Amino acid sequence: MFTHPMSTHPIKRRLLLLAIGLAGLAACSKEELAIDPNHPLLGTWVQAGYEGNTIIYTRASRLKDDGYGLIFQADGQLVMRQVAGWCGTPPLVYANYEGRWNLSGSTLQTTMHYQWMPSATKQTSQVISVDGKRLVLAYQ
Repeated sequence: MFTHPMSTHPIKRRLLLLAIGLAGLAACSKEELAIDPNHPLLGTWVQAGYEGNTIIYTRASRLKDDGYGLIFQADGQLVMRQVAGWCGTPPLVYANYEGRWNLSGSTLQTTMHYQWMPSATKQTSQVISVDGKRLVLAYQ
């Protein structure tokens, strides 16, 4: 019995396209969490917990809609996600605020601009540890 060589062609083509699509999706998800080994602080961090004046962040692909977070950009820009406004009474609403960051040794200095404050707010903290998955900051 003779089978036409083109009879399995559409199936093979679909499988090939599916494999290419899945590889593309996997590459995109890895790209989102790319870590610069020379600058592990760069990227997106969401708050995972705290102990006293120490706050623990975990690396994420994006900020949460309903939680604290930070985005450290290579050009010194900082996006801080925190409670919108100055009042912390529930229900809490979160917003992104822009500012700048600078790291000198383990000392992290941030300057943030809030619409309800007449001037920029400066804060200093210590980077206790930072790696590909976790950032621990001690605020002063």
